[in-house]
Amino acid sequence: MGDKRPSSSFKLAFPWQCRAQRLAGSMKSTLIQVFFRLVEPSGGKIIINGIDITTIGLHNIWSRFGVIPQEPVLFEGTVRSNIDPVGIYSDEEIWKSLERCQLKDVVAAKPYKLNSLVADDGNNWSVGQRQLLFGASYVEAQPALVHGRGHSFS
Repeated sequence: MGDKRPSSSFKLAFPWQCRAQRLAGSMKSTLIQVFFRLVEPSGGKIIINGIDITTIGLHNIWSRFGVIPQEPVLFEGTVRSNIDPVGIYSDEEIWKSLERCQLKDVVAAKPYKLNSLVADDGNNWSVGQRQLLFGASYVEAQPALVHGRGHSFS
């Protein structure tokens, strides 16, 4: 019995956002497995930002993709410590990350800016803001993101 999986093709230019949202059996999980190379494609290429990801090491793939859960976990501390827990980024890089995640204006409006409080689990932020804050930690270090929203990924 031959392989009955359909062949798919699409192009995305960086920066990109892709959402796969359909009923069960629409290959959402397969798409994620292929992006993270948990399964290897039986043919063709997976090109992201001009690079065929089937030709580079798994560490390079896994260090450049991230999954943002529908309800991300934030830690008690500050905006800065949640985005950059080991202190490797400058304020400028953190602000740029917040801007790319469309959270810069919200943080800039807070009295303590990057040092604004994040309560345990981020409960003093809305769910959408927690997702964006969680995502901001990926932006500088990881050029491509996979964003999980329940049963969809973007």
